[in-house]
Amino acid sequence: MAIETRMARAEDAAGMADVLGPIIEAGGLTAMEGPVHASTFDVLFEAPDPRLVLHVIEEAGRILGFQWVEPHPDLPHDVGDMATFVSLDQGRRGLGARLFAASLPAARAAGWRRLNAVVRPSNPGALSYYRAMGFCEAGEIEGRRILRRGVQPSAA
Repeated sequence: MAIETRMARAEDAAGMADVLGPIIEAGGLTAMEGPVHASTFDVLFEAPDPRLVLHVIEEAGRILGFQWVEPHPDLPHDVGDMATFVSLDQGRRGLGARLFAASLPAARAAGWRRLNAVVRPSNPGALSYYRAMGFCEAGEIEGRRILRRGVQPSAA
């Protein structure tokens, strides 16, 4: 079956929840807590920031993962906050790299100068992923690692 990476749509919210729910339940992989439902993503689809970048990756109609870049109140205006989630049963297939290949040019087009990812040290897979995507450690906040990467060709 063909794997497709594309911009997310509101009807993808349930599939995104199906990806994120088990990640939260596994514990230690994301700072997000509590149950997740399709409505969790309403804010992304109902009143999106014009700089929002949100992609899904799917196979045979099943959402396998998703990635977004959005503003964060604690970051400068030109630094986007990135989050990446891939189904626990889909690791090591290069899905995150495919998502990033779609998100990077979209982030560039949206005007982001840098990307910021905050990762739990208890998630070595995420740390390795972001490093492989060209992110470098830029500090720590509340026991989590901050990784950053330039977006514009001159800042990369």
